[in-house]
This record gives sequence, structure tokens and C-alpha cells, in this order.
Amino acid sequence: MKNLFNLISSMKLTAILLSVFAIAVGVATFIESDFSTQTAQAEVYSALWFETLLVLLGVNLLTSMIKHSMFDVKKWNVVLFHSSFLVILLGAAITRFTGYEGSMHIREGETENRITSRETYIQAIFEKDSKKHEFKKTVLLSELSTNHFDEDVKVDDEHVQITLLEYIPNASYELVNDKKNGKTVLDMMISMGGQGKSMQLKQGEYIESEDLVLNFGSDVRSEKKIVDISLENGVLHMSNPLDFTTLDMGTKTSAIVKSGEQNELKTRTLYQSEKTNFVLKSMMENVSERLVSKKVKGNRNRLEDALKMQVTYKGQSQELTLM
Repeated sequence: MKNLFNLISSMKLTAILLSVFAIAVGVATFIESDFSTQTAQAEVYSALWFETLLVLLGVNLLTSMIKHSMFDVKKWNVVLFHSSFLVILLGAAITRFTGYEGSMHIREGETENRITSRETYIQAIFEKDSKKHEFKKTVLLSELSTNHFDEDVKVDDEHVQITLLEYIPNASYELVNDKKNGKTVLDMMISMGGQGKSMQLKQGEYIESEDLVLNFGSDVRSEKKIVDISLENGVLHMSNPLDFTTLDMGTKTSAIVKSGEQNELKTRTLYQSEKTNFVLKSMMENVSERLVSKKVKGNRNRLEDALKMQVTYKGQSQELTLM
């Protein structure tokens, strides 16, 4: 027992613990800078090993004070100095386990009673027999390690299983090759009301503007003129329910396409109607949208994160994507 006390109160252990603490805080700073605050919390600040390190530091400091008989009135300055560290550790423990952090936006001249928590929650609301049941649990998601969330939620006498399948930080939809289930996607620049916008027209969908509808294989009905776009043998065609003025952006030559005709929809050609202009930039065949993680450094330029969840009820499972 005496050997254990000497080990716990030794200065060598103090040096080792302080070194590990300094390295851990330094590493956490780089993690927060390169990834996110939440990742730094999950890997370091809120991790069990870091909490154990702080407990060992507190025990080491307290036993060291007892070993060297520091609790003496004549040594009040030394006691005060060392006790301050114990108070800091105690305050950190109280904040960690009983407190909460968040931000409150208060406009000038107004009052506010709501706070946005810093913590991330997975929340589910179940409705049965006109009664609502709420489930909510905090999670810490890391970009560096495997995230685990698997909860059995009891709703009255029935059970619902909620499982995290995948965490996608900085999630963004991108087009990827998919020969099995992929579709054709048209990358277009469309100007409506004088403002240009890059848009993607997927096969089976349509884009509506002020005076016309660009339809790519959907069954849309509209009082506006519908420009039907079709794909035949790798070539795009479009029907013209109204006159278009065209401008070839390569040769700078212009032409007029009369209504009632069917023409090839060409890339790098500006099509102009009364209120809508559009350009086909490119065509991508056999592609589908997939959520991918973008590489973003730090917190300032972060995108939304995505969670792929699986909900199982009465033996039937359904996958959901939450942003």
C-alpha cells in the first residue's frame, strides 16, 4: 500500500501526466483546426481516457501535497498555489458532467429565452394512437474513428431499433458512374429574370421557368409552353413549341429555330426565348447522385453533415438520410 502511495504521489508520475496532458491538448488543437470541434471533443476532450488522465492528475497532486506535508499554515502560499489547480480540475469536472454549452442570439432591444446547444442530438418522434413519444440522445461524431449508435427505443409495448449506418461529414451530392441504375443528366446554365444559374436536369424530371418548361422525359402538364427533350442513340433532340434565337458560342453565329420543328439540342449553344435563356454545357450518361464527404479544413467552411440511419420496426427496416 505504501509503495502504491509513493507511486501515485511521485514527481515522476507528475511529469509524465503533465507531458501526456500537454501533448493531448496540442493534438486536440490540430484536430479541431483540420477537422472539427466535434471531432476534437470525441477523440480527446470528452473521451474516457482524457477524463481518466485528469482524475489521475488530481489524485497525484492531492497525494503529493499530503506526502510533503503542505497542509500547514506556514506554507499557506504553497497550499494556495497547488489548491488552485485542484479547484480548476473540480470546476472542469462539474462543467463536464452537470453543465451544458450553447449559444444565444439576442437582437438589440429584444429578449430571448432559447439557447442553441453545442451538442448534437439524434431525435425521433413516434406517433401511436394519437399519442406522441419522443426519443432524444446526444451523440459525439468523429471524422477519425468509427461511430457507433444502436438504440432500442420502447414505444408503449413495442420496440423500434434505430441504428447509425454511416456518418458523412461535410456531405455533398455528387454525380458518380452507375451503369446499373444510372440516368442521363444534363448540366445546364439557365437564365431567368436576368439571373443565370447552373442547374442539372435529370432524366424523368423538368425545370420550369417564367414562360416555358424544359421537360426531359417526365409526364408534366402545364399551361406554359413545354420544350420536350429526348435522347436517341446518344443524341439529344428537342421539340420547339415557340421560336428560339440561337447563338453558337464557338463560331459566334446566330440563327432562328422556328416553332413546331424538332432539332438537335447542341452543347455550347445559347437558346433564347422571350424570358428564358439556356445553354447545355454537357451531358452525362449512366450517372446517379451519391452523398460523398468533401475535404474541408477547419470549422469556418464546413458543409452540412449527413447521417445514414436504419429504422427497424416489426421486422421491417428502412434506411433514411438525415442532413
